[in-house]
Amino acid sequence: MIQQTNNSFTIDVMIHGKTETLQVFPQETSDGVPYYTCKKDDETLTEIRRGVKQEWAQLWGELDKDSYIQIGQAIEEKTELG
Repeated sequence: MIQQTNNSFTIDVMIHGKTETLQVFPQETSDGVPYYTCKKDDETLTEIRRGVKQEWAQLWGELDKDSYIQIGQAIEEKTELG
């Protein structure tokens, strides 16, 4: 089961050479593992999470590694992860 919180926020990130504003929805699995659904214009672009080694991983989506790492770093700056 997936639990969704209502603490969404926006971030500005560079994707494919263009600055995009994404809406980020923090979520967690039923066993408490946090991950983030990132949307642009109500369309989900990616779902990412920070792994055990503190590295960002893409769970869903087709963004290149640089893009989802930039998203992860922007999430860190907006949350207590940073």
